Amino acid sequence: MGQDDIRIIDVLGMLERKDCLFVDLRDKEDYHKRHLKGAVNIPYESLQEKKEMLSGWRRIYLYCDRGNASLLASRDLRREGYPVVNLWGGVHGFEKELRRTGKNNIDYIWEKN
Repeated sequence: MGQDDIRIIDVLGMLERKDCLFVDLRDKEDYHKRHLKGAVNIPYESLQEKKEMLSGWRRIYLYCDRGNASLLASRDLRREGYPVVNLWGGVHGFEKELRRTGKNNIDYIWEKN
């Protein structure tokens, strides 16, 4: 985990903030199965053409399935001046951490469409 990476479990308190944006980089099917409450879906392949959605946020949190796509996207966007944080480990790492800690608030965190 790099200095610009953080785990999802460490930023759950930010989900309700109006000045932070959570971006799910997975495909639409995975997003609709479950995603962080309030997160927008911008599939990794569409990120460059939809960057205008990222303007004006104090902090942007990117996540994907296992953290690889979000790592690449966060590095590119950071170079362009966006206030981006990579959510290390992605959905897979987050669910593993929830199981390890015995947290039972997953319905509060996950939203399904």
